[in-house]
Amino acid sequence: MQGRSFKANEVTQEICDRSRVFRLLGSDNRVILLDSRPTDSPTAPPNLYVLAGHENTF
Repeated sequence: MQGRSFKANEVTQEICDRSRVFRLLGSDNRVILLDSRPTDSPTAPPNLYVLAGHENTF
């Protein structure tokens, strides 16, 4: 999973976790909603992530 700058499209954060499967649930222009489950237990309850930009893009 990568975080990128809205302005310059540069990678600002990168997370590589092969023990989890990430799934995009939805997004709009400002917020992304993901869930993740353990790779070895795909029916386990998911963790939810709400990702929002931290740069002033106005």
